[in-house]
Amino acid sequence: MSQNGINSVRLLGNLTHNAELRYTQSGQVVATIRLATNESFYNRTTQARESKTEYHTLVGWGKRYEALFNKGCLDKGQQVAVHGRLQTRSFDGNDGVKRWTTEVVIKNMDEDFILLGTPRRGQDAPPPTDEDSPLPPPVESDKDKQSTDDFAE
Repeated sequence: MSQNGINSVRLLGNLTHNAELRYTQSGQVVATIRLATNESFYNRTTQARESKTEYHTLVGWGKRYEALFNKGCLDKGQQVAVHGRLQTRSFDGNDGVKRWTTEVVIKNMDEDFILLGTPRRGQDAPPPTDEDSPLPPPVESDKDKQSTDDFAE
């Protein structure tokens, strides 16, 4: 039996907000994407079908996210399928309190991020507005750094 664990997540859902792009000090593009997944099940107690929604934060690195963002492919309502790994990290909030967040990190955008359906925004639509609450700052670690060749079109 292997001593290594498996850290793998596959999700299919819809974006709950327009994606947010940020840039590290070295100029690396970081996309933060919020995704909702739905689960339907039969509740034996109430004898009714119920549904439950889970919300996930996705993080991807690279210029391809910038291109998709500019084309309106990362807007609220877009259906996507993703494959990534869970990563928990801490950050200091605006109030100075240490907080923790768990995110799904998408390693290879070309293979692990699939758009389903058509983009929600047309080419001439205005860019999305920042209606979300502030997100924790991106953390650039050696594990997450990828060469820009990984994201060549």
